[in-house]
Amino acid sequence: MSMDPAAALDALGDRTRREIFERLVARPSRIGFLAEHVAVSRPAVSHHVKVLKAAGLVRDDRGLLLASPDLLPALRTYFDRLWFCLLYTSPSPRD
Repeated sequence: MSMDPAAALDALGDRTRREIFERLVARPSRIGFLAEHVAVSRPAVSHHVKVLKAAGLVRDDRGLLLASPDLLPALRTYFDRLWFCLLYTSPSPRD
């Protein structure tokens, strides 16, 4: 499992993985339940979950998939840094 925010961003760059992650944030689920509610095949859901696990965004507790909060602070720091740079170091549109 990675604890690299870049790996998490890469994993969430895919629309299906974002949907799966968002569903798991809202409600821990099993692969079968996700496969019934996502517009891809069960093997594809399994693949996407594997990528999310490798990125450190999802963990498995005896078959129950849960969103892992461990990387969210690092992701927030990344986006806060970008936001700060844009607000305070970028030239204004009038320049």
